[in-house]
Amino acid sequence: MDYYEFELGKLANKLVREIFKLKPGEEFVITGDTRTERNLIDATAAAAFAVDAKPITIQYAFPMAWGQSADPNLPVKVLSGALKEADAWVEFGILLFSTPYRVAMKENKKLRYLCLGGTNVDLLVRNIGRIDIPVLNKLMDRTSEMIKKSKHIRYYHFCRY
Repeated sequence: MDYYEFELGKLANKLVREIFKLKPGEEFVITGDTRTERNLIDATAAAAFAVDAKPITIQYAFPMAWGQSADPNLPVKVLSGALKEADAWVEFGILLFSTPYRVAMKENKKLRYLCLGGTNVDLLVRNIGRIDIPVLNKLMDRTSEMIKKSKHIRYYHFCRY
């Protein structure tokens, strides 16, 4: 039995049903590099398949860089082609700001995208699997309304490195 096997199934279902709200027939790209926990990719694909979506998983070698600096080590044409046509994409690797990411954002206006790069099963179980998504959505909507109505915003960063 895998670590967090039951919880991983619940997490994947929440991701597919509550966050992406995948519909039957939608094409769902799941990307990850060789550092991504394979069971996370597989559970997400299984959850998408269970709602009659059409999942495809793409795993690539860890590119050793971020953003466009990763391009020399990525299958740029293949990733770009898949992402240009997808209805939804969850990223468990590190494609953010790479050329495939930029092409997808520019050419696929219907794409629903979520970057979960660099995360692991433990983190996602705690931060998605155990969260009440509808309540979180209400909080985010209310916060967004408050920000739009405000004239000034103060941001405090308490993180210490």
